[in-house]
Amino acid sequence: MRVSKSLLFDLEFISRATGLSKNDWVRYRLAEIIKSGKEDLLTVLEKDFIKGRKSAAEFKEIAGFFPGNELHSQRGVYSEKCTSLLNNPESEKFARNAIRAILKADKKKK
Repeated sequence: MRVSKSLLFDLEFISRATGLSKNDWVRYRLAEIIKSGKEDLLTVLEKDFIKGRKSAAEFKEIAGFFPGNELHSQRGVYSEKCTSLLNNPESEKFARNAIRAILKADKKKK
């Protein structure tokens, strides 16, 4: 891998300060970054599955495994919560008022 001279200088400093070889330090840091990025993306994928934005097949295609029973139960709870909100008259009134406010704001812009 090609890197700039300033980056090589920084790696030399880190190597002297930590006692680790440059390659070992880079491998270790790269592994940490990849693991953290993977965990963040998996969390987003799980949330998308729970909210119904991704199917189990899409989840498996991306993650390499099917969502577990816990994710399926969380998806069911989320679905029930959304359904109960739709059947609640207070929610319907809130939604109507929000839509009216949006329409008024759009009219004022024009």
